[in-house]
Order: sequence, then C-alpha cells, then structure tokens
Amino acid sequence: MSVSEQKYRYLFENASDAIWIQDVNGYFVDGNRAWEKLTGFNREEVKGVHLAKFLNDKSLALAREVRSKLINGEEFEQPYEQQFYIKGGAVRTVKMSTNAVMSGSRITGFEHVARDVTLEKQQQENVRAYLQQITRAQEEERKRIARDLHDDVSPDIIIIIQKLDNLVSGQHLKLATFREKLEEVRSQAVKALQSLRATAQGLRPRIIDDLGLVAALEWIAEELERDQKINASVETKNMERELPPETQILLFRIAQEALNNIRKHAKASKVNIRLEGREKDIEMTVTDDGQGFEAPERIEGMVSAGRLGLMGMHERARLLNGTFQIKTSPGKGTKLTVNIPWTIPK
Repeated sequence: MSVSEQKYRYLFENASDAIWIQDVNGYFVDGNRAWEKLTGFNREEVKGVHLAKFLNDKSLALAREVRSKLINGEEFEQPYEQQFYIKGGAVRTVKMSTNAVMSGSRITGFEHVARDVTLEKQQQENVRAYLQQITRAQEEERKRIARDLHDDVSPDIIIIIQKLDNLVSGQHLKLATFREKLEEVRSQAVKALQSLRATAQGLRPRIIDDLGLVAALEWIAEELERDQKINASVETKNMERELPPETQILLFRIAQEALNNIRKHAKASKVNIRLEGREKDIEMTVTDDGQGFEAPERIEGMVSAGRLGLMGMHERARLLNGTFQIKTSPGKGTKLTVNIPWTIPK
C-alpha cells in the first residue's frame, strides 16, 4: 500500500463522519468505523449487499436521482437529507454528500459522507408541534376575546350611547352648556365603540368564521385600498374544495402580515393576492410593485436582517408542513409564495 493510500485509509477509518462506498451498481463495498457505529452493522456482514435493502421507496428514489446526476455531470445541492434503516429496523436521518469514485475518466462507484441528524430532526419536530399547539391556542384565545368584546362589551356601550341620545334630545334639557357636554360624552362613547370593534376585528375577524378565507382576504384588501389608496385585488382559482379552519386562519395571518409590511415599507401602488387550489396543496401568492429590497440568500437570514415579520410567515407555513418563498430585489417589487398541503398534520 502506497503512502498516499495509507494516509487515505487512516483518514477514512478515523473520520468522525460516517463514510461508505458503493460500486456503480449500488452494492456495498466498504464503510468506516463511524459508519458501523451509525448503522449497527459490521462492514463485513453487508459487503456485496445492495444498498436498496436499507432504503424506503422515497429514499431509494432520491439515491437513484443523485447517482444519475453524478453520472451525467449535473449539479445538485449538497449536502442533502436522506433516511435509511439501521440494524434492528430503526430509521436514521442524515445530512450527507455524495461524490463519484473515479478510475481515470470512468466512474467506478460512489462515496458517501454523512452526519447523523436524527436527534436534531426530532427536536425540530417537537418544537414545531409545540409551536403549532401554541398558535392554535392563541387563535382560540383571540377568538374568545373578540367574541366577548362583541357580545358583552359592545352592547353596554351601545346602551350608554342610546341613553345619551335620549338625554340630548329630551325637551327637559334646557341648558345649552349641559347639552354640549352630553354630546361630547356621546361622541367619545361612539369613538370608543368604533375602537373596540376595530380591536375585536383585529384579534379575530368574524368574517373568516362566517364567510371563509376568500371573503376575509377581500376584506383586508379593501381595507388596504381604502386606507392607503393602493390598488389591491384578490384572485382565486380551483378553490371550491373546503379548507380546514387551521389552514384558513394561517393563510389569512400570513396575508395580513404581508399587507402590513406593504403598508409600512413597500411604497407600492398595486397589490395582488392570489389563491390557487392545486392537486396536493394550496398556493397563495402576495405580489406588490413596490420598492423591493435585498433579500438574504437563505430565509434564516431574515432575522439578522431585521425582517422578523417575514421570518414569522416562514415559521407559520412550516407549522402545517408548508413552504414559504420570497422573490424580491431593489426596485422590482416583492412576491411571497406560500404552499400548504390540503392534509394538515394532527
């Protein structure tokens, strides 16, 4: 064995990441000690075994796609996430990179380098489930408070206003100064009622419970158009299928936050909200013709860039196994795209 081969073997065996090699047909050739620790297998007992044995259908399709891209010289994102069965039948999730093993100009196999992220993924799922419960509880509490404000507090203020009306219009009220004071109090009560109704609407718009998502989106679009003189429109396509309540409120909250951002920062003249029901998911886009901005390459960079609202939209979409994308650049407006599966996680 040459010095370079000895050095490679030493690095191979002592690497902290799991490394294994398969031949060009997918059969196991070799693995290091970290691979044995990760999988529970001894490398000798699986030598010559096809790696499809350790993959479910989805993972096998991904492995074939990666192999095909390497053979054809196509680029793909690395590292990528993969799952496989270990000894005993448990599943491990890894972040891995794959490279072709070359002999001259010919591919003779593939080398995989992987790090176990199973625990990390489980923790992320636990956090996601916890956030989902918090969000649902928050929406229920908002709904309760809004209902109480509407059903209990509003009627009391209305009664006060009606009594003031009777006093102001009464024939026995002769003192002009006293009448003016009552009218002032009435005006303040009306203002308080309007403010209370606006607060209740902001907490949980009744329109979304009574008439559904599309009507609620049209309402906030009309509100934006009225307050900011921005041409706002709502389009729908293939939205006959009923949406789960969680999906409706989540999409509404994302659209609401998007319009708030446009109101504060975009300097836009046109805004469009589009909902489309597709085979596996619902897609919502919010597009404006405003000033745009320089977006971080990764969505996680929104926090350091001070764009917490966008990060919040991203996290809301993830709560229902959805995705959130943003396309923007200075002077070219902004387009937000949210995709949520029809079937939501329990």
